[in-house]
Amino acid sequence: MDLQLKGKTAVVTGASRGIGRSIAETFADEGANVAICARNAEQVAEAVEALEARGVRAWGQAVDIADGPALQAFVRQAAETLGGVDVLVSNASALVQGAQDADWQARSAASRRRSPSLRRPPRSTATRPSSSPRRSLLRRRRVRRPMGR
Repeated sequence: MDLQLKGKTAVVTGASRGIGRSIAETFADEGANVAICARNAEQVAEAVEALEARGVRAWGQAVDIADGPALQAFVRQAAETLGGVDVLVSNASALVQGAQDADWQARSAASRRRSPSLRRPPRSTATRPSSSPRRSLLRRRRVRRPMGR
């Protein structure tokens, strides 16, 4: 599948394992350079090595996303190291930080404030994966669900 990501740069938080790692690997398979962060430095280093083995530039750093200044510095450094940021996937610890609508809105607003690199290119994208039914694509697209589901 060609998603036209070759040469683009993606930043994925919480990408040392699980869904975040799979997202980062998918970007790498599509030819995108990838910056990742997670709390465990050893897991980040191993993931970066695996991403580089896929033939792209990869960079990573141990970061706790709850630390706003550290996250901001990570995104800034990722942009400097990999030549900008085209895509940001905020994947880290969604349920640990709260699962209420207000919590999700606050994290989304904080992600936008903390990602100045995303405001520069006109076609940058930010997304937040979620397994919560309240955040499904159906809900975001405002498609009505049949009664009883």
